[in-house]
Amino acid sequence: MKIGSIASNPNKLRLMEFLLKGEKSRDVIAKKMRLPDSTIESILNDLISEGFISKAGKIYKITEEGEKALKSLKGDVGGKRR
Repeated sequence: MKIGSIASNPNKLRLMEFLLKGEKSRDVIAKKMRLPDSTIESILNDLISEGFISKAGKIYKITEEGEKALKSLKGDVGGKRR
């Protein structure tokens, strides 16, 4: 698991927290994230290759590994306790 990849990129973290609320299409993700398509595509591809999210058809969802990674980061995101 590459948890540092999430912790060092606030957009990856935001996207994963958004998917934690439920499965979403790329269009819904892009609308919520308000980032360029190329950035969204890059983040989604990275998270898929890292095993934190999966894609079925046009729908993205967080994986069990992704949930574990978020839980381990939740207490210490950006070096600040929440």
